[in-house]
Amino acid sequence: MLEVNRIRLYLPDDVFGPRVGNDAQGLADYARALQARADLFWSEHDAEDVQGFFVAIAVKPSGESRMWCDAIEGTIDENMLREFEQDLASVTPVKVQHGPIAFAMEFYFKGSEIMFPVFPSAWVNAGESLEIPDGLFEKIWPDK
Repeated sequence: MLEVNRIRLYLPDDVFGPRVGNDAQGLADYARALQARADLFWSEHDAEDVQGFFVAIAVKPSGESRMWCDAIEGTIDENMLREFEQDLASVTPVKVQHGPIAFAMEFYFKGSEIMFPVFPSAWVNAGESLEIPDGLFEKIWPDK
């Protein structure tokens, strides 16, 4: 069973709140749906020797969502991580306005005690210190 260790918000409350319409319920429902989807995915796939997953989630006002996943404490085939990202991205995202939101979910398998990073490796590898999410997404996830 996959458990959530913590949800990490990447925007201050005074910015995050208005972007989700000051309705925490929509974000909570989305997080629960992501957790259920992640648990289902890993119940049907082999997580190899991985102890958990760090998933950064982004949602744009256009309704697009994207995930960046890292395996924690262990290794897994990169194609399987990309498949996991795509599966999570199929969950209908929370509605946002006035700009994108970004948050992370720390998943672990029951019985694991692990440390999680602050940001996914794809964001760290983007190089420069960029404002999250607005500046970062302009670089790594630009509007089409």
